[in-house]
Amino acid sequence: MAKAPAKKTAAKKAATKKKTKKVAAKAEVKVKQTKAAAKASPAKKAAPKKTAAKKASKKLAAKKNVSGYGTGGVDVVMSVDQVAKEAASIAANAPTRSELNKLAKAEPLL
Repeated sequence: MAKAPAKKTAAKKAATKKKTKKVAAKAEVKVKQTKAAAKASPAKKAAPKKTAAKKASKKLAAKKNVSGYGTGGVDVVMSVDQVAKEAASIAANAPTRSELNKLAKAEPLL
């Protein structure tokens, strides 16, 4: 015949409660220790402000990393319409072939 499931006795119930209380107490102690450690750790300091010399040296370092020819600048920004106008004015003021030949003193141009 099969045995009937055993009922927990009062002693077993009390032992289980004690174990549960011990585990809860240990967890509470760990939480308190973690909070205390967090309070004891020093706060992060703010980063010191960069001086003007350091900022200037960074700008120079950035210029050193230029690829290609690295000449020219972007100081003047022009619209497409303005570029077309400037090209037309340069073409209108361009020297003629005879003026260029006079400047070259009739020597062959390479």
